Amino acid sequence: MDERIDSDGVARRKKYERRIPKYLKDIRKRWKPLVIHRNAYLAHMDLTKTPPLMTYRFLWVCCKQAQAVDGGYHAAYRDTARFFEVPG
Repeated sequence: MDERIDSDGVARRKKYERRIPKYLKDIRKRWKPLVIHRNAYLAHMDLTKTPPLMTYRFLWVCCKQAQAVDGGYHAAYRDTARFFEVPG
């Protein structure tokens, strides 16, 4: 697979790979509130005991980040474009 990649593909891969440390840092930053929210829901089936410190914007940013990571991977390694959108 890699022997047939053109120079643009190599550049896309290198650009994506340079972004991985930032992606990991952002994921670590946003992971804790998401886990707290999920655990509170699973444990109590409501959010009364552990109110989440999340806004719609926070969740939107998490989805945009996931889109950047996944879309970047597919563009760099699969030469495809993947896109998903958070509904209003």
